[in-house]
Amino acid sequence: MFIEKIQPRFSETNAAGHIGFVALPAWFEKGIESVYRMFVPNLAPQEWTLIVVKFELECLVEIHHTEEVTIETMVKSIGNSSFSLVQTLNQAGNLSARAGTTLVYFDYQEKKALPIPDDLRKKLVLHLFHEKKET
Repeated sequence: MFIEKIQPRFSETNAAGHIGFVALPAWFEKGIESVYRMFVPNLAPQEWTLIVVKFELECLVEIHHTEEVTIETMVKSIGNSSFSLVQTLNQAGNLSARAGTTLVYFDYQEKKALPIPDDLRKKLVLHLFHEKKET
């Protein structure tokens, strides 16, 4: 699991006085940065090997600018050339939002998906999300 802490800014609030949903995709992407660095350690655009093909966001409760948020990022599943992430955003001990992102290992020059190399696959496996089973 990767953990990222973000201090919301007052400028990210909306007319209702809480954080606008448009800020959340940027926060969740910041939470994915550690995953990006597994593939491109220096984040150099010319070396980029990932492409986002799906992003889903679920807002659960209001988020306020007065308290830090914590984003947890875990690998949900790994396919041949793609993998999915699950993320949670917590504020003051409350689950406030969830996101899911699917990324593809991608060759930008050839414009095609490639199999995820074994060394990177092994790194992803270390961050697999395991749901707790109730007994």
